[in-house]
Amino acid sequence: MFTLTDYIALGCVGSVNVNPDWRTYVYQGGADGAKPDVETESPFFSHSLGPGSMIFLDDGKCWHDADDLRQLEPSQPGWMDFVVVTLAAEGNTQEKGAGMSVQTLSR
Repeated sequence: MFTLTDYIALGCVGSVNVNPDWRTYVYQGGADGAKPDVETESPFFSHSLGPGSMIFLDDGKCWHDADDLRQLEPSQPGWMDFVVVTLAAEGNTQEKGAGMSVQTLSR
């Protein structure tokens, strides 16, 4: 029997006028990857992803979320640029549980 599990990579390639306290969160999914209750459960990953940072996670086992974007200078526009890559792995037989890695790229 084959299963199809998605993996996702979120890479920040740019950021303009974004408050530095912005964070992204990753939670372990519940039974069969069910969405966790973010009001009562703590993320196992809470970090700011700036330019050159990437997270890679098993999208069938993890849930990702982020703070609303707030500008450092409120009168000016602010944004973040991300590259999102989704991969599918046929026949993945790993046990249920959180799985991710963090990569920081340097110049």
